[in-house]
Amino acid sequence: MKPDFSAASLPGDNPGANARAWKLYRQVSERTGELARKGGKGEAQAFLRQIQDSGQFQQDQIIQLKMVPFRVLAELEKFQEAQAVLDDLCKEYPDNYRVQIDVAGTLLNGKSVPAGKMDAALVERCLNRCIEISRRNNKEASLPWKLMAELRERQGNMEEALQDMEKALSLTSISKAWTKLQQLSGNKKSFQNLVNQAVAEIKTGTSEEDAGNGSSAGRQTVHSPVQQIKNGSIIPV
Repeated sequence: MKPDFSAASLPGDNPGANARAWKLYRQVSERTGELARKGGKGEAQAFLRQIQDSGQFQQDQIIQLKMVPFRVLAELEKFQEAQAVLDDLCKEYPDNYRVQIDVAGTLLNGKSVPAGKMDAALVERCLNRCIEISRRNNKEASLPWKLMAELRERQGNMEEALQDMEKALSLTSISKAWTKLQQLSGNKKSFQNLVNQAVAEIKTGTSEEDAGNGSSAGRQTVHSPVQQIKNGSIIPV
């Protein structure tokens, strides 16, 4: 998550006012980082509550500031406390799709928190929340399903990973484009049938690989099923 200082997020069109807003944001961010290093998430969050109550920043900027303790604590390898910051953030903004998807994506990319230390339950809660928000607002939910597939893959649950990736593919704009092509061309084969065929072929290929003699000599590298889908000709958007 990066600070959003677009023209709409800053007060007025006065360059001087914008410069002062930038300076204030940097000062608050630096102070928050210092408090997180010295006193952990508790002191940093108490300070940010005061900043939030002051009304000096818009919601998007407050959210960015509340990510600062996470980054600091993760750098200090206090991964449990760092992820507790994200958990608090998600609970504070349960209906904010951007918060939920950014938290899940931040943890899944493994740059801040190693895979072995990642709070998988938090990631799953965020993604389920995104799916619920998308369903309620009738918006495309392919991204959270794709990330859920990656989570299942990491957990070694390949059957659910394939099902989630299949769901992600069915919700993409590619699926909508295919439906339109069907209407124009009269093609009777549905996009879902294509997805099912691809999944079935991947499962068959994986089964054949598992049935081998276990020797690695002369064998071609085989990616995981979900990775094969992601690297194939049908890619979620």
